[in-house]
Amino acid sequence: MSDAALQLPTFGKLREIGIDAFERDGNVHIRLRRFSPLTAGLLTLAVALFLLAFSIAAYSMTRKKLTFPLPVLQASGVIASLCAVVAARRRRAVILRGDEDLVLDQNMSSLVLPELYGRGHRVIVPFDSVVELRIMHTQTDLKQQRSLLIIRRDSFGAVHAETLTRWKDEQKTNAFAQWLAARLGVAVKQS
Repeated sequence: MSDAALQLPTFGKLREIGIDAFERDGNVHIRLRRFSPLTAGLLTLAVALFLLAFSIAAYSMTRKKLTFPLPVLQASGVIASLCAVVAARRRRAVILRGDEDLVLDQNMSSLVLPELYGRGHRVIVPFDSVVELRIMHTQTDLKQQRSLLIIRRDSFGAVHAETLTRWKDEQKTNAFAQWLAARLGVAVKQS
């Protein structure tokens, strides 16, 4: 594979299908999860408010009256809001660090796989160890999902499959697989 292919990344196709790709420190980063800090904060706020409302209701039922002191209600709202802010800031930190980004490291000619899908740590995969990309279709009663796997050989010749993505959208999975395969110089297989 030529270095020129990696020097001129084309992110237009990826952005068209909803994949966030960008360049940072000379490396190509592809954000594999789209879970914003706002979403994390709002979900946390909803859960916190539900739990606080449930605990207030349970306490009120034990006292046989439906009123509750205003300062306690205000403190509960503040606690729920603080939980939401903490969750949003933690999510933002994860995004800024690039913990969930697939990184095409041009200097080391390697992929850096994120700590997703059961990997407890980042995995560094040299470009020349990648054998193929494989799209696996799985169907459960509730949903259909497509997993993009990277098939690679380690230094001992053993073959390993690492999950890159799990998406419902077939077009998104296929387009990303083709984009990545073109940069790695490997084939994409369906199974």
